[in-house]
Amino acid sequence: MNIFLDFFQRFMYICTEFWGILNSPTFSILSQCVSIGVLFKIIFNLTRQFLNQPNFEKKRYQLIFFIIPIFAIILENFAWIFKFTIPKTLPTRSIICIAWIFSCFKFHSIALFLERITEKTISPKKYHQLFFFIEAVLSLCFITDYAHLMYYNQHTSIHHHLYYVTLIFSSISMMPVITIIISKTSYNAAIPTVLKKQLQVFFTYLIIPYTVCLMLEFLPNVIFLQKVGQITAFANLGIIFIAAAFYFFYKKIILLRFLNLSNRVQTQSHMNICFTANFKDMIEPLHFASNPQELHLLTQNFFSEQFNIPKKQVFLYLRNISANNDIDTTAEQIEHFFNNEHLSFCPLQIALQHKIFIGHEIDFDAFCSDNKTVTELSLFLKSIDCDLLIPILNNKKLIAYLVIKKEQKESIYNLEQQNKMIVFAQFLAPAIYLLSQKNIYKLMQDAKETKEDLWAKHQEVNQYKESIKKLLKDRIENHIGIIFYKKKHFSFRNQEAQQLIGINPNVQHNHPTTATLINIAQQVERFKSTQTMCITTHHGTKLIISAMPYTESSEGVVLTVRQPEATDIIKLQLDALKDPSKRDYLLYLETTEAGKLINKLLPSMHESLLQTKIDLLQAALQKKALLLLSHPDDTTDIATLIHEISLKETMHILSLQGTQNDQCAAKIFGINPLLQSSNEVCLLEKFDQGTLLIKNIELLDTLSQQKLAYFIRYGIFSPLKSEQRKFSDVRIICSTNQNPQELIQAGQIVPELYKELQKSSISLPSLLNLAQEELCDLIDGFMYQALQQDHDKQMYAPLAMKDKDFLFQKRIESISEFKKKIHSLMIAKSQEQRISQETITSPKTFHSICPELHLAAQLGKEALKDSKLMSVLWEKLGSQTKIADLLGVNRSSVNRRCKDYNLV
Repeated sequence: MNIFLDFFQRFMYICTEFWGILNSPTFSILSQCVSIGVLFKIIFNLTRQFLNQPNFEKKRYQLIFFIIPIFAIILENFAWIFKFTIPKTLPTRSIICIAWIFSCFKFHSIALFLERITEKTISPKKYHQLFFFIEAVLSLCFITDYAHLMYYNQHTSIHHHLYYVTLIFSSISMMPVITIIISKTSYNAAIPTVLKKQLQVFFTYLIIPYTVCLMLEFLPNVIFLQKVGQITAFANLGIIFIAAAFYFFYKKIILLRFLNLSNRVQTQSHMNICFTANFKDMIEPLHFASNPQELHLLTQNFFSEQFNIPKKQVFLYLRNISANNDIDTTAEQIEHFFNNEHLSFCPLQIALQHKIFIGHEIDFDAFCSDNKTVTELSLFLKSIDCDLLIPILNNKKLIAYLVIKKEQKESIYNLEQQNKMIVFAQFLAPAIYLLSQKNIYKLMQDAKETKEDLWAKHQEVNQYKESIKKLLKDRIENHIGIIFYKKKHFSFRNQEAQQLIGINPNVQHNHPTTATLINIAQQVERFKSTQTMCITTHHGTKLIISAMPYTESSEGVVLTVRQPEATDIIKLQLDALKDPSKRDYLLYLETTEAGKLINKLLPSMHESLLQTKIDLLQAALQKKALLLLSHPDDTTDIATLIHEISLKETMHILSLQGTQNDQCAAKIFGINPLLQSSNEVCLLEKFDQGTLLIKNIELLDTLSQQKLAYFIRYGIFSPLKSEQRKFSDVRIICSTNQNPQELIQAGQIVPELYKELQKSSISLPSLLNLAQEELCDLIDGFMYQALQQDHDKQMYAPLAMKDKDFLFQKRIESISEFKKKIHSLMIAKSQEQRISQETITSPKTFHSICPELHLAAQLGKEALKDSKLMSVLWEKLGSQTKIADLLGVNRSSVNRRCKDYNLV
C-alpha cells in the first residue's frame, strides 16, 4: 500500500512539473516559434513548386485559399509571442486584432479551396454570401474594439462576447467543409480516385486534428469559466498539435499530386526502387512458360503477391498466337483502340513514351485539364472498366496487353509500384516473344507464307528476265523496217520490213494487217501529217508503225516498222491501268509466254479487263490458295491457264454437285487406314506438287471446309478419324459463282475458310456489266485471233457491225461461250461469202518449200530488179506465168526481165 501511495505521489509530482512546463511562457514561445517555422516551410515549398508549373496562373486562387488558413495560424503564433514578450503595446494589440480577423476567414477559405479543386466550373453559392457578410461584421467589430482600446485604453462592452461569437462562427463555418468532403468522397462518382484520396487525407490529417486543437484550446476556458487564452498549457498543446497536423498533412498529400504539382502519385520516400525479396523468384519462371495459360497464371500470381490485387482482376491478352486464351470483348476493344486511325493521337506512340496507362492518373489529368488526348484515354479506360493497362512491347511492336480490372474498393498505385509493374512487363515481353516463336503452328504458318512469298518473287523475277531477254533479242535481231507506199502499192526497202510484217500486202488484200497499213497510209496522204499505230502480226507479235509523207512536193508515204520497246508497251496501256505500281505486269503481259496465254484468254485492253488480266497473272505466279469468282463455264479454262503458267505438274478437277458428306471429305483428305479397306490415296497426297480445283466450294460440308482452311493456313492435314498429320504442297483453287458474303450469312461457307481464301481471290467481270465499247473491243480481239490462225478445213470471215449487234442482243455471260459464238458467226459468214484459200501462194508454204520463193513473194515487183533472185525463180519454177503469179505482175514484165538477164 505504501509503495502504491509513493508511486502515485511521484506520478503527481511529475505531472505537476510537466504541467508547469507546458504552462510556462518559455515553452509557449518555443512552441510558437516551432509552429511558425514549420508553417513557413510549408508555404515556401508549396509556393516554389507551384510557380514551377507551366499554367500556375489558372490555379492561383486555389493556392491563395489554401495559404489563408496557414497564414491565419502564423498570425496567431506571432500574437502569442508578442503577448508574452511585449504585452499591451501597439504591435501586440494590432497583431492580435488581425489574427482574430483572419480566424473568421480561415474555415470559409478552406471551403472555397475544396470547391475549387473538386469542381471544374465554380457556381456562386448563397451560403458564401452569408458567410462573407458575417465575416465582414465580425471584422468590423474587431476593428471597432481595437480603436476603442487605442483611444480609451479599455475594450468595448462586447469584447468578451465577441471572441465566443467568433469561436461559434468558426465551428459553424466548418460544417460546409465537412459536408463537401463527405459528399465528394462518398457519393460523387465523377470525382477521380486521386482527388478522393486527397479529400480523405484532408479530413483525416487536417480537419479532425484542427477540431481537436480547438477543443484543447477553448473548451477548458469554457469549462473553468476562464477568459479565452488564459489557460496557456492547453493552448500550447493545441499549437503543437496543429503544427504537427499540417506537417504530416503536407507530407502525405504532396505525394497524392496535390494541386497537380506532379504527374505521378509518388512513393513514400524518394529513394530508388527497392524490390521485395521474392521479386527475382517471380521473374525467373516467365522464360520457362510453355503455353499462354501458364504465362497468364504467373502474371496473376505476381500481381496478387506484390500488389494484393485479386487474381480474377488480372487478365493477359496475347496477340497473334493461335493457342491464345479466348478473346473477349475487352481484347477486341483494345485492339480497335490501338488500330483506330480516327483518333487525334497515336496510341502506340503514347504507349512507347509512358509504358503504362493508369486509370486514376489519367482520370485526374482529365479532370484538372482540358487536354483532348487525356480525355479520350480516360473515356477508353472507363469503357473497358480498366484500372490499369500495360501495353507489352517487343522491339517497338505491340505483342500483348496486361489489363487490371477495376475493383469495388478503389486503389491507387504509387510511383514505386508503377515502376515495378513496368519492369515486370519488360521481362514479360521477351517471354511472350519466345513463346510465340516456340509455337509450332505459328512457325508452320510463317514458314508456309515465307515459302509462298519466295516462290512468287522467284516467278516474278523469271518473268522480268524473260521480258528483258525478249526485248533485247528483238532489238538486236530486228532493226527498223522501211516500206514505201504509192498508188495503192507497197514496196519493201529492206529485209527487216519483210521479216517484221510477214505478209505481202500487195497480194493478201483481205489480211487485217494489209487493211491496217492501207488505213494509216491513206490518213497520212489525206492530212499530210505523221501517224503512229500499234498492230499485232499473225505470230502474235506487236509492232509499232510510224507513217509520214515522203516529201511535201511529191506523193507517197514512208512507213517505218519496229519492235516496241518497254516504254512503248507501257505507254499504250498506261491510261487504262488503275494502279501505277502494276506497270511491270503490263510489260510481262506483252513480252512473256504467260502474258500471251492470258491475252489469248482475254484479248482486250480496256480498264476493267486489263485489271483482271493483271490479277490473273499475279495469281498464276503464286502458290497461295485461290478463290475464283467466275461463270461456271469459264472456271475450268481459267484454272487450267493458271495451272499452266504456275508450272505445276498435274491438275485435278473436283466438281461438287449437291451438298457433300463424309465421302467427299475422305476423298480429299483420306481416312484412317483402320477404317478403310481400300488403298486409295487421297487427293491431297496424290496430286502433291499439283493443282486441285474444287468447283462450287459452297457445296462442301462444314467439316471439310474447316479442314481445308486448316490445310491452307498451315500446309498440313489430318485424315478423317485420325490424328496423323501429313504434308502436301498441292495448290488449292476454289470456285463459286455466288456472292461469298451471302454464302457466309447463309452458313454455306465457314468464315475460317473464306478468311484464308480472300487473301488471294479473282473476280471476273460479268459480260452483262461491260459497256458496249468494251464488248466491241473483246469481239475484235477474238475475231483477230481467229483470222491470224492457220486452218486447213475452214475459213473465218470478219464480222460487221450488225453481227456485233446480234451478239449484244444475245446477252451471253460466259467468256468461253461468247468466244464460241463469235467463231461460229465468222464460219457461217465465210461460207456465205464462199471464200477459198490458195495454199500455193501462202507465204508459209513458200517458206517451207524455198526461202527464195518466200522472199520474192514479199518483194513483189521489186524482185524483178534483182538478177540473182530472178535466176533462182527461173530455176525453181521454170515458167514465166508462174513467176508473174508469184510476184503479182504482168507476164510481159517477167518476159522482158528474163531477156535482160539472158535467162531465155
